[in-house]
Amino acid sequence: MEVSAWILVGVIVGTLAKLILKDFSQVSWRDTILLAVTGAIGGGLINYIISLNTEITSEIYPVGSLISGAVGVLLLYQISVK
Repeated sequence: MEVSAWILVGVIVGTLAKLILKDFSQVSWRDTILLAVTGAIGGGLINYIISLNTEITSEIYPVGSLISGAVGVLLLYQISVK
């Protein structure tokens, strides 16, 4: 996947997190989306590094790492704020 797709997934996850999580109301929309984009890019890079040594060619497989990276960064931020 391209980096632009990673960013798009981060924006979608950040928007959904802002809409779903009431505890995240203290964080601005911009910050929530930037945190999710950062996580999605991190997840994409980790997936890219792992896929260098494997023969997985599916285009759906990397989406899980992008989403988990974005959600992971949002959760880590939420834990560190409390």
